[in-house]
Amino acid sequence: MNLRDAKIGDLNEITELIVKCSEQFILPRFSAEGKQNYQRSHTLNLMRDRIVEFQYQVLEQDEKIIGVVGMQRPSHLFHLHVAPELHKKGLGRKLWMAAKERAISLDKPNKFSVNSSLYSVSFYEKLGFVASPAEVRGGVEFVPMSMNIRLL
Repeated sequence: MNLRDAKIGDLNEITELIVKCSEQFILPRFSAEGKQNYQRSHTLNLMRDRIVEFQYQVLEQDEKIIGVVGMQRPSHLFHLHVAPELHKKGLGRKLWMAAKERAISLDKPNKFSVNSSLYSVSFYEKLGFVASPAEVRGGVEFVPMSMNIRLL
């Protein structure tokens, strides 16, 4: 497996992975309005902008992207997705650790945040995030989570 910085040429493959994961784990819990709003926020144009503006890394296996992590600087975890068939193998943790280490080296934040899907709350809790009460915006339900860190 190879962990590397994402390139604009990865746009289609990254977006396809995010959509695949979302359709399986996130969208089934949303209202029709929420599904529509979520899908509108993941168009190729918006994803292209994010890949350019945020810090994205991909995990590859046999030259295929099997995981992606995107950090909105300085410290908001925006995307973390692993191919569904590869869940529970430590790949999400590997992606998170890479994004966290990069954020610490670049920006030295004292806190990380993520707006977790209901599906992923327990995963983020295992990483050390603490959940706040769930929120709904435009039919999109999520759980704001944060992690305080100490820098040495």
